[in-house]
Amino acid sequence: MAIHSLHDLLRRSVKRNGMGPEITASQIIRCANDFLSDILPVQRRSDARAVSLRSGTLKLYTKSSSVNQYLRPFEEELKDRIAEKFREQKVSKIFYQINRDSFQ
Repeated sequence: MAIHSLHDLLRRSVKRNGMGPEITASQIIRCANDFLSDILPVQRRSDARAVSLRSGTLKLYTKSSSVNQYLRPFEEELKDRIAEKFREQKVSKIFYQINRDSFQ
């Protein structure tokens, strides 16, 4: 019986089960949330968060329309940051959804 490294076993398992896109999407969401915490004022850091990535559309939940307006000028910078880290996955659109229930 051959001994394989844990890294190789995990990589083959992920590839075999087709989980690669889901793992990449979760990493992109984490990157987007880190970006949001960097650009939002300290007292407003919890007012927006990335929740999903599907077909190149990143969905952000926000607390209010004023948060949406604050974030819009930073869209290209967010897309660029994601493109730097994840060359194989492109975010073409950012969708804002006001969802006050998720912030309570």
